[in-house]
Amino acid sequence: LAFHTGDFVDRGASRTAWKRFAIDVAPLHAARVPLYPVLGNHEYFDHLFLRSRSALAGYFRTFDLPRKDAFGRPLPKTQPEARPPQGSP
Repeated sequence: LAFHTGDFVDRGASRTAWKRFAIDVAPLHAARVPLYPVLGNHEYFDHLFLRSRSALAGYFRTFDLPRKDAFGRPLPKTQPEARPPQGSP
């Protein structure tokens, strides 16, 4: 049994970083060791190191997480956050 307390990658939006993570944990997977992930702040970072909910896509692609809350209700889907137009205050 393994717990990982977040910051799996430097930038959550980086597919290359998630591929590297998959290689790093391949021995655990091969040994059938359950890995329990905890979301860290780096999983939110996009390519410019800005916080972005859309950067979480890599996290949700990587881990098969429950789709229901403790009461059996469906969890809300993660939507990319709207960004203000460039040049706006």
